[in-house]
Amino acid sequence: MAYVEAGDIQEILDALQIRAAELARRTHVSRSYLSHLLSGRNSTPSKLWSVQVLQLCRYERLHELADATQK
Repeated sequence: MAYVEAGDIQEILDALQIRAAELARRTHVSRSYLSHLLSGRNSTPSKLWSVQVLQLCRYERLHELADATQK
């Protein structure tokens, strides 16, 4: 199953050159939820959200990130 860590999130933000708020919007979560993941207050993202991030990476042609996230 795919999972996403804080470092992965930052890498995605950097690769897409977007802010966390935009990633939250694109993956249908609150900015607060994403902020908690980035800060480590919530260290276990939902499986559904992880899959949404994986799909976003593939859509944006970030195949290396998608493959790394899937492991």
